[in-house]
Amino acid sequence: MEATKQAMHEAKAWLQRLGKKSITTAELYEFTDWRRDPANDAAYSAVEKDWMRSRGRFVMLPASSGFDVIDSWTGEPATFANAPMSGLSEEDADAVVELLNTRTRRKSTRQ
Repeated sequence: MEATKQAMHEAKAWLQRLGKKSITTAELYEFTDWRRDPANDAAYSAVEKDWMRSRGRFVMLPASSGFDVIDSWTGEPATFANAPMSGLSEEDADAVVELLNTRTRRKSTRQ
């Protein structure tokens, strides 16, 4: 289902609220109820995905032949399966960014 402008606006507000250091149980129930609507769920998923991509270690940048996945810590192309992630299609680069950032987040929560 496609997210509406209103749902996207509300999703951004929810992302901010949920990012606070303290949130009440009532607010969590309200969020859960709000997200039951398929348009709201789609909007929140999209906003959350964009936020994670923008805050992650790995980013996708246009290159002369496709897209490169760059490790923002080193400024160099990321490697995956011992191959540099350069010259990828936009879809593949997006998938690699999501995978590497997810792996990095999981690794940092275990330490």
